[in-house]
Order: sequence, then C-alpha cells, then structure tokens
Amino acid sequence: MNIVIDRFEDEYILAELENKTIVKLPKILFPDAEEGDVITLYINHEETESRKENIKKLMDDLWED
Repeated sequence: MNIVIDRFEDEYILAELENKTIVKLPKILFPDAEEGDVITLYINHEETESRKENIKKLMDDLWED
C-alpha cells in the first residue's frame, strides 16, 4: 500500500491513503520525510515467521525438562 504525505501538524504526519482517507501517523516513524513523499507499507511475512520461530524456540528451551 502506498501512502502520500499531505502535511505535518505538530508531531504528526497527515498522510493520504490510496482510498483518499487521511490518517495521522507519528512523525518519529519517518524522521526524514517531506510533504509529497510516497511511503510504501507492506507486511513482511518472512520476518514475521522468523520471529515466531525464534520465540517458539525460546519458549521450548525455557520449558524443556
């Protein structure tokens, strides 16, 4: 999903979604962003799965007899 930075207000970015909805995001997420910048958001399924596996391993090690 692409979003476009519309403007800044205090510590927030107001960004337009693809469906023209405006959302407020913390400016700290995109410290170098400027008005008009396009930000691409996506779910990183590979990293999510890797984190799940690491957590499962930690739990298995913790509860191992």
